Order: sequence, then structure tokens, then C-alpha cells
Amino acid sequence: MNERIPGQQQFLAGGGEMGARMRAFAWDATPLGDPGRWPQALKTLAALMLASRQPMFIAWGREHQVWLYNDAFIPIMGDKHPARLGGHALREVWSEAGEALTPLFDRVFAGEPVRMEDFSLELDRHGRLEEAHFSFSYTPVRDDSGAISGLFGACIEITDSIALRASESRLRDNDRRKDEFLATLAHELRNPLAPLRNALFLMKDAPEAARVQALRAMMERQVDQMVRLVDDLLDVSRITQGKITLRLAPVDIAQVVSSALETAAPAVKKAGCTTRLSMPPAATFVNGDAVRLTQVLSNLINNAAKFSDEGAPIDVVVEVDGAHVVISVADRGIGIAPDKLEEIFEMFSQLHGSLERSKSGLGLGLPLARRLVELHGGTLQATSMGEGRGSVFTARLPLANVDVQLEVAGA
Repeated sequence: MNERIPGQQQFLAGGGEMGARMRAFAWDATPLGDPGRWPQALKTLAALMLASRQPMFIAWGREHQVWLYNDAFIPIMGDKHPARLGGHALREVWSEAGEALTPLFDRVFAGEPVRMEDFSLELDRHGRLEEAHFSFSYTPVRDDSGAISGLFGACIEITDSIALRASESRLRDNDRRKDEFLATLAHELRNPLAPLRNALFLMKDAPEAARVQALRAMMERQVDQMVRLVDDLLDVSRITQGKITLRLAPVDIAQVVSSALETAAPAVKKAGCTTRLSMPPAATFVNGDAVRLTQVLSNLINNAAKFSDEGAPIDVVVEVDGAHVVISVADRGIGIAPDKLEEIFEMFSQLHGSLERSKSGLGLGLPLARRLVELHGGTLQATSMGEGRGSVFTARLPLANVDVQLEVAGA
């Protein structure tokens, strides 16, 4: 049975779902009142909007801004559809974006058309705030008296295309980082091979035992360096695949710090730096893997030595903060730009480029350290006042429970 539409509402004929909803809507309960008495300009725009396949909307009334939209606009409304039909555009429909949209609406109601490309808004359309991107145009509309009484909008949502471009950019960035990483890996693995080959050649003609002993010591250092590189690569693989296993037990942080300082001592000495240690007065225990925690702290100290000026001190500070032990390693080195504080923890990141390569290493120490801390239920963050002003790396680990602290301390 065909719907009978009063003659004064023929402009609402058709229009799919929204045409039907607008015909059935109780407009008398809104500032617009009976559709038959709407201004001719609004009637014309409503008919045009309902017939269009492009997302369109109307906000009518300088004060009331009654919201109308067509079928093509329904996906943009999200969970606001259909309840927000006839509501106040800024106070009820898009209240979460009012701060961003109000200046634009004000310009339109002052008589200025507005056009925006890739305009970002935080919208609550699915029970949570989400970033959305739009390209749109707003046009001021005059009523029968010639006064500006409405805003007519046409828009397209480009959120998906923006996300796709961002994803493509991340993929390109990851590819670039992997290429740089592989180049660095080849460089780092090749470095020890040349001395090893030369040493083997020289040993053939080295009659003196002392000469052979010196060559052997050099070969051992180069082999150790290769082993460390391969171990880091294996750790990355295990963490990436979720195959790394922690041997958890009550661990005295003092022992971890002592082992880490011993492990990092050659790098600190080579850099011409010194370490300064501050520990809490009482024994402090965490439930952790002593070997992995030592690896974390030695990585942080090695990193500080790598990028510190010769002779600069490296401060290792251990404190108890509530239910956590906080371990910080501070240097007075090259520092980190604020926008790079998270990037340094990403796999394959070579933040300092040729500088980092010139000081050896694959740039895996910090990503490994953060992941190992997270596997212990903790966090690892970096702070810096900026480039050339040093940096501080802070690990927070949950303390072992009180019973374990007392039991181990009294053992």
C-alpha cells in the first residue's frame, strides 16, 4: 500500500529510509514545527538532500541548529542514527566535537562558506572516541526573508584512506629500517672476521709463544663480539615468536646491579667514563630472572657509555617507590629529541644512524631491554631534556611480596 503524503510535504517524498523517517518525525516538538510551514529554502534543500547519493546534512536555525541528514550520511552517524535526527547539531548530535566545529559553524552563520580537506575530529559514534577524517564544504543558506538561517553541508569521510596511507607509510619505514639493520648486521659481522683471518695467517709464521698468545687473545675478543651479536639476534627471534622463557625466583637487586656493572665495565672503560652508584639501605627483592635482569641493566649501562662524552659519569640509581623498585641509568651524552623517545625502543631503529654504527652494535639493546622488563611485569621509559643534554632510562619492576622479602633476607 502506497504511503499518502500531504501536499504540503511532497518535498519529503522518496529519499529512502531518511525520507520515511522525516515524514514520520514529530517535527511539531522541535523549533522547526510543521514541515508544511517550513521556509521554502529549507524545503528545497531538504528535497535536494534526500535525492542525493552523496552524504549531505542541514543544520537549520542560527540558535537551534536542527539536524537533518540523508541516507548516504547514515554510516557517518554511526550509533547516533536515528536517535539524533532533529537534535541540536552541536549540543546534542556532535557535542564531543563542539570545540572544533563551533568556530566553523560560526563562520557559516556569519555568511562565509567553509571548505576543509582532511579535517580531523574525535567522534563518539561507536561507544568510544575515535579519530575520524573528513573533507567537506559548509554553505550558508538564507531563509525567505533573506537572513542566514541555515547551514548546508556535503562531506565524505576519508578515515579509511588516511589509515591506509599511514599503514603504507609505516610499512615503508619498516622496510627502510630493516634495510639499514641488515646493512649494519653485515658490517658488524664482517668487522671481527678480518682480524680473525689476519691472526690465523700470522700464527702460521709466529714462532714465539708470546706472539701466539697475543693473537689468540685478540681472536677470543673478536669471537666473543660475534657471539654477543648472534645472542642478541636469537633473543629478538625468541621474543618475537613468544618463545623466551624466564626462570623466575626471588632476586636481590643488589646482585643484579653488581653483575651488570661487571658486565658493562669494559664498555665503560673503553668510553673513558665512570659509574656512580646509589642503592637503598635495605635489601630489595623482585620476582625475576637474574640473568635477564642483568642483561637489561648492562644493556642500559652499555648504551649510556656508547653515547656519553669521554670522562662523563654514568649514574646508576636504585630506589624503592611504593610497591616497585625503580632503577635509573642517567648519562650526560648526546641526548634524545622528544619526538624520538619512543622510536628508540622499536626493533630495527637506528636513531643515531652512522654515529651508532661507528660505535658498534645493532641497535637491539634497548628494544630487548624494554621487552624483558615488560615480561617481568614492569616498564622501561626514556626521558631527555633534548639533544646534547643527556638521557635517563628508568625501569620500574614490581617488588616481591613482603613474605618473600622477609624469607630471603633472613635466609
